[in-house]
Amino acid sequence: MAIKKGNISGILYGFAQFIMFVVFAVIFYLGSIFIRDNGLDVSNVFTAIYAIMFAGMTAGNNANFMPDAAAGKNSAANIF
Repeated sequence: MAIKKGNISGILYGFAQFIMFVVFAVIFYLGSIFIRDNGLDVSNVFTAIYAIMFAGMTAGNNANFMPDAAAGKNSAANIF
């Protein structure tokens, strides 16, 4: 059972990494199109890319704390 669970976890992790790199490829491709067609500066495109990436990573990392926030709210309601 553990081997099956490990294989499934590995496949899902690989799929998540694949999606992440596909998103990076699309972002850089669209950035190159914006540079070519709209005359944007490379530094502006990279600033936008990093802002989007860090916002997404922060939102994803904070989603891990949602169950804890609900438990904290219930605990605070019990105290008061």
